[in-house]
Amino acid sequence: MYIGNLSHWWEPLARPQNVAAYGDPEPDVAALAAAYALGIAKNHPLVDGNKRVSAVVTRLFVRLNGHDFTAPEISGLQTWVKLSAGNLEDSDFTKWVRENIVPPKRYRPPIKLYPNSSNSPIIRSMTESPPCQNAGSRASRPNGAKSSE
Repeated sequence: MYIGNLSHWWEPLARPQNVAAYGDPEPDVAALAAAYALGIAKNHPLVDGNKRVSAVVTRLFVRLNGHDFTAPEISGLQTWVKLSAGNLEDSDFTKWVRENIVPPKRYRPPIKLYPNSSNSPIIRSMTESPPCQNAGSRASRPNGAKSSE
């Protein structure tokens, strides 16, 4: 995918913030997920793949907020094609998203995007020093022998 113009990303990313700040009644997860999807699908910030990115962002936003997105694949495909073509109203799309979101059946802790635990493999690998590779140093040769170079 090729990002055509970075300025085309401002509106899709600001749309949910606007809905959260000024939505009346206060928006739920479905309304905010739909705002992301609508912004990306209608604003076309990418040269290609706007529907796919819109669908992935919607599912990811719903999942990160502790819910499951249950729309069947064919229904989702048809909905995103209609949305992109302009044949689906914003309110109808938001309603469709709301109908396809369910809370998890059991408690699911939120996903940590930036783990700060020292047990995290990412943090651990960044704080541990790598094994010393002194193959070329004088200390690694017997009796401080000089290199034959």
